[in-house]
Amino acid sequence: MCTEGTVPVLECLCPDCVDYRMVKTIRQSGEDCAITKFSTGFLKNTCFDETTKKQFFKCPFSGVSYTTEFYKGFSEICENDPKVYQACGFETDVTNTDVLCGGYICEQEDERGEHEYIECSGDECKAENRDCETSGDNADSESEVCNDKCDAGYSNCGDEAFCNGHRYGIECYHYGKNRSVYSELCDGQMDDCNDGSDEQNCTVTESTVYACKHYWPVMAETLTVPLNNYTRCGVIDVDKGHYPYCKNYFDQTKCTDLERVGGFCEVNGFNTSISKYVVCLEFDQRQ
Repeated sequence: MCTEGTVPVLECLCPDCVDYRMVKTIRQSGEDCAITKFSTGFLKNTCFDETTKKQFFKCPFSGVSYTTEFYKGFSEICENDPKVYQACGFETDVTNTDVLCGGYICEQEDERGEHEYIECSGDECKAENRDCETSGDNADSESEVCNDKCDAGYSNCGDEAFCNGHRYGIECYHYGKNRSVYSELCDGQMDDCNDGSDEQNCTVTESTVYACKHYWPVMAETLTVPLNNYTRCGVIDVDKGHYPYCKNYFDQTKCTDLERVGGFCEVNGFNTSISKYVVCLEFDQRQ
């Protein structure tokens, strides 16, 4: 068991996970909870429910208990916590702002219409009432929407996902925030959307009209995936973690949105449109 002095160091990061190194310590204490130390130095009152076999936390200055998802989403907000110590987690540093770790916790609706609490900062929440002002996924101003750049954040291009009446990728809920998924669709990984919607309708059948090799291999195996209208001509912004859908860039052909057409050429014997994102594209990592 990993310890620092006499205080166990908690390292469990997954949602609903149980660090069984803590279970022994909690049981030995004769209580339901024990003080645990994060690798960043923060102390948390960690608890274990023997009936449900689930791990949860108690607030430092009140009797409120809460569960968490990756220490970004919380089931309850701690009372009497003006410095928002609850927001401090594994990868969080102490700041010199009014709150210890530079962020508040605000309330929003999840994909089921239920209320939850997420860590937020800056324009994402109003500190006075802790209501989420924006999801943090879309651009802050109209000038940043549909400008061929992913301004919504790393590995998220929500500001370029619906342009000129066309949809690119899908929108889903991912640990406290809405996000837009394009190049991660059908990549065989179940960690891009909470509900797994990014891995639905991914089977290639005899009736599939268009298909391609997925840009990302899974366990060194290249996947063959269907090519749909919403997986064509999505923005490529490698610096922001937004890549093509197809390994051969076939998703950057047959653009239905004329605003994204960069030219016309012959592809597999047919004259077709190609997106402006691959014209003079120097990035060629997967070829």
